[in-house]
Amino acid sequence: MVRGIIKADDRHTVRRIKTAMQGNVIRALVELITNADDSYIRLEDEAKASGTIEILYKKDGYRGLFAVRDFAEGMLIDDVKNK
Repeated sequence: MVRGIIKADDRHTVRRIKTAMQGNVIRALVELITNADDSYIRLEDEAKASGTIEILYKKDGYRGLFAVRDFAEGMLIDDVKNK
C-alpha cells in the first residue's frame, strides 16, 4: 500500500469543513461514520471486513478534537492524486 500526505491550503480545508458540517460536529461524525460503514458493506460481500470504526475524542480546555478511523477500503493512490 502506498502512503502519502495530501497537501491542501489551510484556509481551503477550513472552508470546506465548515461548509460540510454547517457548524454541527454531529453532522461531520455522521458523514465520516456513514462513509466507513458503506465501505465495510462492500467489503463484507467479499468477506474481507473487520468492521472496526474508531472514534477518538480529546478535550483540551474549551476545545475538543475528534478523529474517526476505519480499516475499510480507502482510496487508490491514483484517485487521491486526481481528486
